[in-house]
Amino acid sequence: MTITNEPRLVQPKDFRGLRWGALMPTDLDICYDHHGLCWVLGELKVRGTPLPEGQQLAYTRLCEDVTAGGREVLFLIAEHRTEPPRAIDVARCMVRKYWWGGSWHPLLDEQGETYRTVLDMFNHIIKRVERGLVK
Repeated sequence: MTITNEPRLVQPKDFRGLRWGALMPTDLDICYDHHGLCWVLGELKVRGTPLPEGQQLAYTRLCEDVTAGGREVLFLIAEHRTEPPRAIDVARCMVRKYWWGGSWHPLLDEQGETYRTVLDMFNHIIKRVERGLVK
């Protein structure tokens, strides 16, 4: 993403007026459609910050619905240590876990993998989806 309006990027969003009973909206930090065949989605957290239960449930249901609709989805949960006001280098964020093939998978390596590395690892699978070799 090219930042075209940095003041708008850092402008806080107030979702309090959108409460619907116990429900509150969530957002995605990363979202792109890979040629109509696979969604690549992601969430970033400050290192050590847990993913709230409601957000986890929303992302799980989103992934299940996308899959049920016949599309593949790769969803990465990653963390960073970047202090404001420095920009977060998303490619270097460490992936904590990912959704693929119908379920969440933790990354077992304590060192983890960067967002970019995990995307590159899945690129060959996404290419197979494009060619119709994976359903």
